[in-house]
Amino acid sequence: TGIGFNLEFGPYEYLLTQFRAITKYISLLFLPLNQNADYDFVISKGFFNPASTFLSFVFLLFLVAMAIILYKRWKIGSFALLWFFVILSPTSSFIPIIDVIFEHRVYLASLGFFMLFSLGLFHISEMLNFPQKIKSYSVIFTVLVLILSLGYLTVKRNMVWTNRIFFWEDVV
Repeated sequence: TGIGFNLEFGPYEYLLTQFRAITKYISLLFLPLNQNADYDFVISKGFFNPASTFLSFVFLLFLVAMAIILYKRWKIGSFALLWFFVILSPTSSFIPIIDVIFEHRVYLASLGFFMLFSLGLFHISEMLNFPQKIKSYSVIFTVLVLILSLGYLTVKRNMVWTNRIFFWEDVV
């Protein structure tokens, strides 16, 4: 069942679990809190076991539908959304592997997320009916706040990696 890894779950359970794993990846992109180097992630046994499996499936289906709908009006936005899913597909599909969730899988896929975020920020600033100078300062302020807050969280998170004891205490 597990491509030579003697896993206790098969392709169906792995696929169902990936709906929740991808949703977790997205939530970490928005707010990188409660990260873990070795998740104890429950395997989904069915669409409603746990219930979050179905909710995650609906959420991801909505995002894919948005990418398809956006294709005619906003090709680059559609591309950014689809990029995220296509890049994750080798490890987050139905082919079971040992670790059902691993944060480093999102590094390359997150390019699509950040592209979509940047484009969205630009479009929001264009929709505002303010003078160009205020729009520019608003975007600069928003980006600065994000850089400072995420930079702080990065430095704080990196402290976990300074020592093996800190690292494994954090995992536990």
